[in-house]
Formats: sequence, structure tokens, C-alpha cells
Amino acid sequence: MWTPEEGRLFLDTAKSQHPRHYPIFAAALYTGMRREELIGLHRGDIDWQGIFIEVRRANWKGIISSSKSGKGKPLTGLP
Repeated sequence: MWTPEEGRLFLDTAKSQHPRHYPIFAAALYTGMRREELIGLHRGDIDWQGIFIEVRRANWKGIISSSKSGKGKPLTGLP
């Protein structure tokens, strides 16, 4: 578990060093989603009005399948 300062430092570094991957790093940090869930995300899974991400699928060993729970993950702590 990182402190808020460590999380900000990580995201600042990711934004400057790997800007293409910054959104996935931010989503992982703010939601706690697993790597497999992040890889399975589509744009339509994000509800910007309700401010949550619905985990609908996951990528496991190259196979995309529906997620275990099908529950949403709140977008907490977003800047």
C-alpha cells in the first residue's frame, strides 16, 4: 500500500516518462482494479456521469471473458 505522496509521485513520473500508459496507471491506482480487469476495459465501461467503471470482462492469459463479479469500481480520489 502506498501513501498518497507515493501515489502522486508515481503518477507524476508515469505522466512524464510514459504518457501513453498514464491513464491505465491512474485507473489502477484510483480503483484498485486487477491487471486482468484493466486490460479488458473498453471505453463504454466508464460512466463519467456516475463516476464509476463497470468491470464487465477480464483478460486471462489472452482470453477475454466476463468478469467474476460484474460489479462497478468507483473512481475515487480523482484529481
